[in-house]
Amino acid sequence: EAALYVHWGSSTQDVMDSALMLQARAGLDLLGATLDHINALLAALVRAHRTTLMVARTLSQHALPTTFGYKAALWLDALVNARAELKRVRALLPLQFGGAAGTLASFATVGLTLRDAVACRLALRAVVPWHTDRTVVRSIACALAITAAAAGKLGHDLILLQQNEIAEVAEAQAPGRGGSSALPHKRNPIASIAVVAGAHRMPGLLAALFACYDHSHERATGAWHAEWYSLRDMFVTVGSMIEQLARALTDIEVSAAAMAGNLARTRGLIMSEAVAMALAAHIGRSAAQSLVKNAVAEAGATQRDLGQVLATNAEVERLLGRDGLARALAPAHYLGAIDALIDTVLARQATASAAP
Repeated sequence: EAALYVHWGSSTQDVMDSALMLQARAGLDLLGATLDHINALLAALVRAHRTTLMVARTLSQHALPTTFGYKAALWLDALVNARAELKRVRALLPLQFGGAAGTLASFATVGLTLRDAVACRLALRAVVPWHTDRTVVRSIACALAITAAAAGKLGHDLILLQQNEIAEVAEAQAPGRGGSSALPHKRNPIASIAVVAGAHRMPGLLAALFACYDHSHERATGAWHAEWYSLRDMFVTVGSMIEQLARALTDIEVSAAAMAGNLARTRGLIMSEAVAMALAAHIGRSAAQSLVKNAVAEAGATQRDLGQVLATNAEVERLLGRDGLARALAPAHYLGAIDALIDTVLARQATASAAP
């Protein structure tokens, strides 16, 4: 008998939108729990490898020295931001309660009181009916897309780092995971691939949801109904992505030896900026840049280390001395504020994980 009154005065959209918010809350909580787990894995990776030297790559080329701990810290920072977005939209979830035209007319003088009571019972926000103002739905979608982008970037980096030519990390091996049906030698980064595949789907889903802009007049004709599929698929896609990301990061193998080998691959050229900066303090930027560029060209032409070329340059010897040149060529001495930046990210993650 009570069921007859669930729809008494309220619209189908009131019931459906409110149910959608309850489902979204449950989904956001599941995603949040998985992200917290991933962020803990990344924080442990940051701590373990904060001093593990490796190449920083810009435009896919060797740029400067960095550490794997800092690289992982940047992944972590993006996912901490994504986690914050999920928490932010979770706190916004509203009750939908307005009746056929959003006026609460069917409830006479007790409409607002009844709305507040239902909102309290369902732990949703009591707000003005939002039948055609879909800001909250779009906010949820954006938070999901931000999460997917952060996870997708991490997954893409993992794929690149697992290429045979780089081989700096590898997903943990397990039966039935990552092998090839045709090539026995292959060790495919299958979990990372699944993460990236999901990330490729998300822009289309987000665009489809935002295309539902035309919620005409007081109740929509089609736009509201079209939202359901896109939002549902976004939740499923992001959920699958981060489950696979957790799998990729669990027991991930990190090769400090491969990182050191790749760092040495360009025979010291990666330290050209450091040398130019050291020289610029004595002879100015233009002269320093010109001197180092000539040394880089000579190193390339003669297939020698940059340090060997610079060590025979009388002006470099005069300005920096043997010890000064050695320091400028040492990757560990050209890491800038990495330690402080890592500490900032770890502190953010610790604060975020402790918050309700």
